Amino acid sequence: MLLQVTNLQHLYPVPRGRPQTVLDLPDWSLDEGQQIALTGASGSGKTTLLYILGGLLPPTQGDVHFSGKPLYQLSEARRDRWRARTVGFIFQDFHLLERYTVRENILLGQLFGGSAKRSRIDELLERLDLGEQQDYFPRHLSAGQKQRVAIARALVNQPSLILADEPTGNLDPERARSTTELLLQQAERQGCAVIMASHDPGLCRLFPDNFHLSPTPPKQSLSSS
Repeated sequence: MLLQVTNLQHLYPVPRGRPQTVLDLPDWSLDEGQQIALTGASGSGKTTLLYILGGLLPPTQGDVHFSGKPLYQLSEARRDRWRARTVGFIFQDFHLLERYTVRENILLGQLFGGSAKRSRIDELLERLDLGEQQDYFPRHLSAGQKQRVAIARALVNQPSLILADEPTGNLDPERARSTTELLLQQAERQGCAVIMASHDPGLCRLFPDNFHLSPTPPKQSLSSS
């Protein structure tokens, strides 16, 4: 088992009111290499859950265990190091650094994880069909190419887990499908688990497992579909 969530709850403050519960998830787990599409209405807590699982947002209460170890008993600095080596994030808005080339954007992701293997970057550039664009700056790339750079950056440290938050929202349907297929293929090749939040039923059908996050706390549930 890669991830185990127990009695997870997260609240956000509300001006002049009681804090709002956005997550109240009793139990949930993720196996190594499992690929999950995470669905749910806006406000159901999909992004919040991804941030908590990735060590970015301590929950209000509850436990997150990664490979049997309690994630939030680590200091923030140790969580940062753990995340750089173990988790790959992919976002809808790419988050590429505009002053750096394709290769440099991927290299920075590798350096944050404590590695600097040029052969690894060359391999990803070839596999993701970015070899000809490796010296381009983000402004010279199409939206689909930018997302492939983001995928390469997420994969470069060979993480155990990929967390993707609506990563194809800026792509047309055909490109969204091909990009999602590419992500799943490359993740399977590396043996890493994937959780992708999406509103697109067509993309969700590409995943072996679909889980729907109930929008109604308390006691939400992740149900398979």
